[in-house]
Amino acid sequence: MSDVTDMVQTNRTNCTQSRQDVIRCGVVVIGKNEGKRLRRCFSSIREADPESVIVYVDSASTDNSVSIAQSFNAEIVQLDTSTPITAARARNEGFQKLRKLVSDVQYVQFVDGDCVLEDDWLDHARQFLGEQTDAAIVCGQLREFDPESSIYNRLCDIEWDRPIGETTACGGIFMIKAEQFEQIGGFDPTIPAGEEPELCQRLRGCGQKIFRLGDQMARHDSAMTGFGQWWVRQIRTGYGGLDVANRFGEGLFASSVKSARVWGIGWPIITVLLMIAGLLVAGIIGAAIGLGLAVAMLILQIGRITHRTRQSGFPFSLAFTYGTLTMLSKWAHLWGQYRYLRERAAGSQAVVIDHKRAIKEGDTGSA
Repeated sequence: MSDVTDMVQTNRTNCTQSRQDVIRCGVVVIGKNEGKRLRRCFSSIREADPESVIVYVDSASTDNSVSIAQSFNAEIVQLDTSTPITAARARNEGFQKLRKLVSDVQYVQFVDGDCVLEDDWLDHARQFLGEQTDAAIVCGQLREFDPESSIYNRLCDIEWDRPIGETTACGGIFMIKAEQFEQIGGFDPTIPAGEEPELCQRLRGCGQKIFRLGDQMARHDSAMTGFGQWWVRQIRTGYGGLDVANRFGEGLFASSVKSARVWGIGWPIITVLLMIAGLLVAGIIGAAIGLGLAVAMLILQIGRITHRTRQSGFPFSLAFTYGTLTMLSKWAHLWGQYRYLRERAAGSQAVVIDHKRAIKEGDTGSA
């Protein structure tokens, strides 16, 4: 991918955006009860590109999110709550509103209300998409806004660290060519989580490519201050992963679904079998050896994840914590899968599982 990055760097100094080019790039922001995070988000967009057209899609906020958006001259879309609200649906309706406002919009930047865009990202992304005819989506490096505020925010910072170059999927913060977004029908609005990989799969099926650049794109504020929030987020991952895997297949989330079952169900069964076998062969000592072997399997997996994380430059203590919680999350993912299957059996639709709390403008801390 270095050739792509070098190309962008070479041409960057000669890149000037005309007013017409700026207007042809719009920004769609989605949010719910983001408080001062939303104000930060809009401020970063206006600082990066004062002329950009911003559409804010509100998902039934009960705070002053709409008035904050209006203070930044954003166009407002308030979602009808009679239909299930998802991030996918919010982005689709934001795009439709933007298309009405700017009929010849060429590029659309999607941003979540808990993110802050970097000053030069919009220019970098527009330039890259303009020069890469086979690229439909470009994203950059996403970092956590305040990783030191909690271990869970720090772990999110590790998750955002992804290789640059052509990739199979992006997160929810990215720029896309409006034409390609429209041609494939946008997001599937019924997907409560994992909608971006599904979108990217359809794009790649049409011969389009997704790229991640080395440029800093945005900072994200997870605002996770406790284990409970982290646990609910992992349940959401398991729930959404199985939903997408069941509906669309072709490898989407298949490995994570399988991993949760292997460790969440298979490992406890193996542990019991090893202990029974050891007990039958050598009594209590044999059972202890069987338990030790099973625990060793888990420790080795934690060690493998720790080593891989260390190779990305993170300190050992953080890498070890990440490895440990990654393995612990298998049981949360499994519970999310169970919730999904239970709700499908009851005939209900997939729902959004929200781990975040509302942030008022007067709150202190990272959020």
